[in-house]
Amino acid sequence: MDHQKKIGVFIRQARERQNITKETLARSLQISEAELSAWEEGVSYPALTQAPALARELAVSLDELFNARYHTVAQEDRKSTRLNSS
Repeated sequence: MDHQKKIGVFIRQARERQNITKETLARSLQISEAELSAWEEGVSYPALTQAPALARELAVSLDELFNARYHTVAQEDRKSTRLNSS
């Protein structure tokens, strides 16, 4: 899966995790539902200027948004273990 589609899937999943409708999120970001749909379908990316507000609305970090994956305690534990064993 290319990165643009991966980010789109991540945005949709994060929106659904927060129980936010497309209409509500689009209104909050002051964009059209069609534009939001294009992001979620991997047709286009959000503008960098929209990323902070999008991350805030989805309750994710910018790192999670840009990398299209949720940061978990398990991931942090694995990283810490690798660093400590080096």
